Amino acid sequence: MSLLDASKENSATSVSRKGPSRLRRRPGRFVILALWIGVPILPALLVAAPGAGEHQLRALSDDALRKLKASDFEGAASAYQQIVKLNPASAEAHSNLGLALYELGRYEGAIPEFSRALALNPNLTGATVLLGLTYSALHQYRRRLRF
Repeated sequence: MSLLDASKENSATSVSRKGPSRLRRRPGRFVILALWIGVPILPALLVAAPGAGEHQLRALSDDALRKLKASDFEGAASAYQQIVKLNPASAEAHSNLGLALYELGRYEGAIPEFSRALALNPNLTGATVLLGLTYSALHQYRRRLRF
């Protein structure tokens, strides 16, 4: 086997465009980033939209954060979806929903959540970084370069 053939074989086995990206091999690695960004802004989730109960939002927020910390991304995504329904103007809720979807490998669903979070608050660094990583996971490198 020539050096060129070995190089081709190594590159073919190391990068699989059909399988999950290398970022998905360690679920939960971005939870620390989300918690670092999300915990100080958690009270922003609790600003109830008109008609939404603050008590209900607080309970959902606590539940979602607990599930996110426990790497229960399915449960966290469900809780954040409920929060987004109650308070669609919460950039943090959209960002955390995107994070949960990202960790579940649902990249196509995470993109609109990160995009909505950034439309609501362009200063969310975590949402910007995770949107770029999501595009990378989907091998959409040209879109990623904007971030």
